Amino acid sequence: MRKLGFILLSLLYPMIIMGQTVSYNFEDGSLEGWMQFPENRWEALDTSPINGSFSLQHNHCSPTENGIDRISVPLPAWDENTGSITWRFLLKHTYAPSSMNHWVVFLTSDVGAEGMIAAGNPNGYAIGVNLVSANDILTLYRVTNGSFTAILSTAINWETDIGTTQSSVGAVEVERKFDGTFIVRASTEGSFASLQPQGSVVDTEHEYGGYFGIYFRYTTNYACRLFVDDISFSYNPANLNEPNAQVVAPTQQVEGGHYQFAVH
Repeated sequence: MRKLGFILLSLLYPMIIMGQTVSYNFEDGSLEGWMQFPENRWEALDTSPINGSFSLQHNHCSPTENGIDRISVPLPAWDENTGSITWRFLLKHTYAPSSMNHWVVFLTSDVGAEGMIAAGNPNGYAIGVNLVSANDILTLYRVTNGSFTAILSTAINWETDIGTTQSSVGAVEVERKFDGTFIVRASTEGSFASLQPQGSVVDTEHEYGGYFGIYFRYTTNYACRLFVDDISFSYNPANLNEPNAQVVAPTQQVEGGHYQFAVH
């Protein structure tokens, strides 16, 4: 009986320390599982994709008035207190960012697409440009009741360092450690292989969970200028007995938001 118990523990133990990744590369041309507000403003299209054959694109191209369009997807149910959570995405915005033409990516929000606007009073964390001041700097924000507070400014000016052409792509990674430390990395070359550290900050005001989303504000002449691709969320459990150590699993990106497990 003792031997059987040992065998069962041996089989279950790797499940305790596995890493997990959920990713979306839109190569199936589908937005299944995503929520939009207003409806029919976003599509997975093969027009000037960032990577592969399809990208998520804003596709409300003939608006009669200025707009703020959002899209979101539920986040995996991970425990922020037992490991690190990492968000990654590629993004291009083919117009110079301004106070009226800008974007933000909600890393975590307690409300979905409909509420990802000041009047919706969302709470969470987001990264983007020009939500507080029109300086074009890639900035990490704490969002409290719809109010954006800059908590980390990077060294990247999106307009001058990344650009606004069809080939201008930025790669962004944000990692949240179990103690509330956020670490931002980014690449002006549009590659996760060339990410550079942009600073870190500790903020524990809001918990992880709820929704990931994208907010795009535009004027009538500059809609359809936002493209996003290779979105992923990863969880790696920490060794809580050795706070400076962390289990790193060799996860792989998979299509359609499915889980890829890697066991150590």
